[in-house]
Amino acid sequence: MKWLWAIPIIAVLYVLFEVYVLPKLKGHYGEFRVQRAIGEEKEGELRIVNDVTISVDGKLSQIDHIVISNRGILCIETKNYSGRIYGSEEQHHWTQVLAYGKTKNKFYNPLKQNWTHVKRLEQLLNEAYPIYSVVVFVKNNTRFIKARNVIGLRDLRSYVASFGTENSLSSDQIEKLFVQISVFKEDDAEKKKEHIQEIQNTKTMLGDNICPRCGGDLVLRHGKYGDFYGCSNYPECRFIKKSK
Repeated sequence: MKWLWAIPIIAVLYVLFEVYVLPKLKGHYGEFRVQRAIGEEKEGELRIVNDVTISVDGKLSQIDHIVISNRGILCIETKNYSGRIYGSEEQHHWTQVLAYGKTKNKFYNPLKQNWTHVKRLEQLLNEAYPIYSVVVFVKNNTRFIKARNVIGLRDLRSYVASFGTENSLSSDQIEKLFVQISVFKEDDAEKKKEHIQEIQNTKTMLGDNICPRCGGDLVLRHGKYGDFYGCSNYPECRFIKKSK
């Protein structure tokens, strides 16, 4: 059995594929489906900029899709999660339920995530343009989500046609914004590296019980709904981390 030596290598490669490659492929496929669902661009009427990383005051935001039309600017955050998704506008984290309830995964509230993207884009454009937010679940599994501006992929095209207020932007403004936002994208290769590093640094700080927002210590506290870690600089900093 000379080939037995290859089994550990194959096993390692499979794990690496599952952990690092497959999630990215799923994400890219989901974003591709969103691009198709939005519809085709038309000069002066509908413009789309995909996968933009912007930087404001050293803080990075990766925006999946930005739609520019006469109704305003729409920031789209896409999620390609399977299973049942539970969440509301107020919750910091939502829950993905798989395997008939045997597996539960927490993820940061995408509405809050996209709200941050909107605010940073507002700062970067430096003008009072109407900017809106929507979260799109590619697998249309939004039944158990209790929140506005969260839709399935099948509803995206009609949402793009009806968000905001008609004639909020002129054709000239649409083209100006398209060029301006496209310029942000041209320079985002290095920003993406910084964004990845920023995420890794945040994970490291959280693992060391250091507040990623202000650098204070995260202290174990007991609340009405269970234990959690709160920033030692409260009330100036209200960052919290759930206790496992």
